[in-house]
Amino acid sequence: MKAMNKTMVGMAVLAVISLMAYVGQSEDRAAAAGKPKLQQESPQVRSSNGNEAARLLALPDFRRITLPITGHQLLFVKEGSFVDMVVTMDVVTSKGGSELTSATILQNILVTGVVKPTKLDDTGAVQLLLSPLEAQFAALSVTQGRAVYLTLRREGDVEKHFIEMASFRKLFK
Repeated sequence: MKAMNKTMVGMAVLAVISLMAYVGQSEDRAAAAGKPKLQQESPQVRSSNGNEAARLLALPDFRRITLPITGHQLLFVKEGSFVDMVVTMDVVTSKGGSELTSATILQNILVTGVVKPTKLDDTGAVQLLLSPLEAQFAALSVTQGRAVYLTLRREGDVEKHFIEMASFRKLFK
């Protein structure tokens, strides 16, 4: 039981740590804004937000990670899209129980590749461009979370906001 509680608390802390990490990464991304030139070894990604994609690909410390995603989520996602990652997980409550909660842990992430399955119920894959810390959160989410969802951003939407974790208890208060 103690190990399970540590895992639950760790997942709850994940969203808070992710937000703190974004403060530093936003500065890195802003610094890259003045350097729109791509490194030669980085392939160009076709994107309606082409300048943002070029800036992100130019960042030297970013990595690509491939994650399994259900086909229905990939229906409208394409290379060059920007997405947010939402994770649904069990969180330990103050009373010792657990509560199903969803949290947006990554925002404004560039999609660098998509493999769509033939059937929407099957699993496909999405490749995302992330900082090393973001890649760790993404991997942890796929391993520990109940479900991982990608939300597609509209063209030009690049702002990051604090988004409170959601639960049905909060909804029906």
